[in-house]
Amino acid sequence: MLRRGHLHAKKAIADALSGVPHVLSASYIPQHDNYWPLFVVHDSDRRGKMTEQIVHEIVRAERLPHMPLLDLRIMHASNAMPMPDEAVAVFTK
Repeated sequence: MLRRGHLHAKKAIADALSGVPHVLSASYIPQHDNYWPLFVVHDSDRRGKMTEQIVHEIVRAERLPHMPLLDLRIMHASNAMPMPDEAVAVFTK
């Protein structure tokens, strides 16, 4: 079961990324309270612009109280690796 801090962080990530066009999914691995690898998969052909937009939204989310450091890993859907078994889905479209 996710702790309350994890739920707030998960909601902040979903709020930041779920409305971004071409973002297909976001998942994280809760390493500990202060560090989470965050996997974001998109299908945009404008990869540079997409990366900028995703980074911008994550930086805003990280400014919220009690957010862990998010180690952002952005992948295009055409070459995305399978998510690790321990990954927790934030959302999928």
